[in-house]
Amino acid sequence: MLNHMVQPTLSRQIQKNLPKDHTIILLNFQATPDFPAALRTLGYDEVYIVFGPNVTFSKLERVMGEVAFDCPPDRLLICSDAPFTIPATMGGGRREYSTPGHVGEVALRLAALRRQDPKELVQLANMNATRLFGLPALSSST
Repeated sequence: MLNHMVQPTLSRQIQKNLPKDHTIILLNFQATPDFPAALRTLGYDEVYIVFGPNVTFSKLERVMGEVAFDCPPDRLLICSDAPFTIPATMGGGRREYSTPGHVGEVALRLAALRRQDPKELVQLANMNATRLFGLPALSSST
């Protein structure tokens, strides 16, 4: 997890190497809740947070709960982190792999942390991914 000592260094590196109009995607983000806001304060408006199986781990519940709750709705994405990290709810052993099907477990835990309906959260994440990656919109029946 990024701690308070590493975050300023990372912020400086981002400022030094990325133009302000660059989209920043924080994949499986694990840092203090103020880090994405600090990037926005520096002028990076396109900062997305991708939540993965790490939101299901009890040892990260406090910090991930804060990050999830504070994440702007239009900057939230969900991933399964396949094949690397298995959600805590799925058990997991040394020879088990995550699959895209595990994204549902991530969505359920993330919705609980945000105090949001899981179906609404998935629709929100889908709209954000569609906008960010220029994907065709899914029909309402999907």
